[in-house]
Amino acid sequence: MTSEGWAGRIAIPLMKWFSLPTTRWLVFLIGAALIVVGGYQTLQLFWENPAYPLHTDIHLYMRAGDYIVRGVNPYSAAANPGFDIYGYPPLLADVMGLLNLAIGATATTICWTLFCVASLIGAIVLMCRSFGFKLGWPWILLIIGIVSLGRVTRIDIYHGQVNVIILCALLAGLVWHSQ
Repeated sequence: MTSEGWAGRIAIPLMKWFSLPTTRWLVFLIGAALIVVGGYQTLQLFWENPAYPLHTDIHLYMRAGDYIVRGVNPYSAAANPGFDIYGYPPLLADVMGLLNLAIGATATTICWTLFCVASLIGAIVLMCRSFGFKLGWPWILLIIGIVSLGRVTRIDIYHGQVNVIILCALLAGLVWHSQ
């Protein structure tokens, strides 16, 4: 028996199963359930730290933004005690400083966290729908659910990392360039 025949006998029924409406609903429900579990685990990180956002990257961005608003260089030694050194572009500090002034520190952390989540979801959707084969929405929901369970994802969202924002911007640039 050749491997080609064996794979063909499994692949054809499997492809038929994947195209059933019942399968799409099942994948949709599993994806939604995983997103709820991943979201709950992420929220637990916030609930467990009453001092949030201290000692997170978003706190570092907000501190640098406060320095810029006050006219202090966020890269100076006085502004960067110990190992907590601001090494990001000044635009990030400008944005955080303006957000802090406009809406306050608590609202800034909430908005920034939601922006990180939206950027991650946007990056996944761009990857799944913009290059060649377009994946169906139930499968995209499943991928978002699986990604939301990852510890790296939860920590990046909790810390307000710019990684997911950069990923989304990079993918949007690739899509824009390919159009």
